[in-house]
Amino acid sequence: GVVLDLAGVVQRIAPRPAVVRAGVSVGAGAGVGAGTAVGAGTAAGAGSALPAEAWRGITLPAELVQGFFDETRERIDRVEERLLALEQNPTSRDDLDALFRDVHTLKGGAALAGVSPLNRLAHRAEDLLGELRTSGRAFTPELNDLLLAVADRFRAMLKRLTDGQDPTMDVGYLM
Repeated sequence: GVVLDLAGVVQRIAPRPAVVRAGVSVGAGAGVGAGTAVGAGTAAGAGSALPAEAWRGITLPAELVQGFFDETRERIDRVEERLLALEQNPTSRDDLDALFRDVHTLKGGAALAGVSPLNRLAHRAEDLLGELRTSGRAFTPELNDLLLAVADRFRAMLKRLTDGQDPTMDVGYLM
């Protein structure tokens, strides 16, 4: 079977410290401009503070935050779709490769946005999928269940981000 124990998994993934990038203050205690909001297609203007709803650890300019949320949500949907396809056809190399690419893209987007908890969990999932791809091992129902639970955590982290909360969650039981 597939080895599910990945070296280096942390029980609690900590967020990145506060930073200032591209003229936008982010991090604990960062100021938020009055009237800036993200949602229902509204994006804050260039150079403004992060939207009130966004977690302060995001290192993207305010005008890119909603796009990051939308792209992440779409990518998580694709991950779930690929997992359901693999559940039906566990030998599909195309679906496994597409799943790997989707998790890789999710990892990269989270890194770019400075969302370490999401990035680290995606990195662990990508490592697992990479090992699976190179080893030729079977995609098992147990592995599918594990990765569906990881996708649920991705979605929960995104929800916390969009609600302005720290996305840090216990993921040790997953991997």
